[in-house]
Amino acid sequence: MIRVHVKLADFLSRITQQPQSELEIAEDSTVADVIGLLANRFGDDFQKALVDSEGKLRKQIVIAMNGVVLAHEKTRTAAVREGSRITIIPVTGGG
Repeated sequence: MIRVHVKLADFLSRITQQPQSELEIAEDSTVADVIGLLANRFGDDFQKALVDSEGKLRKQIVIAMNGVVLAHEKTRTAAVREGSRITIIPVTGGG
C-alpha cells in the first residue's frame, strides 16, 4: 500500500466537507483508481460531480498530479506513486 494526497477545490470540498485527504491505495493504482476510491468514500453527490452517466470524467473537471495537468484519457493509465499529490479542480464559467 502507498499513500497519496488529494486536494479538492471549490464545490467538491463543500460536498465532502474535506478540502484535503490522504488515501492508502494499492501500489499498482492509477489516478482513475483514486477517483473511484474517493467516489466510494464520499458518495453519490461527489461521484455525480465528477463523472457523467456513461462513467466518463466530466469535461469541466481538471485533474493534476504532482503539478502536471492530465488529459482525461490519461487518468486511466497514469500510475500513482508513494506521496503523489493529486488535485481535482472543477472549472466553472460564467459571464
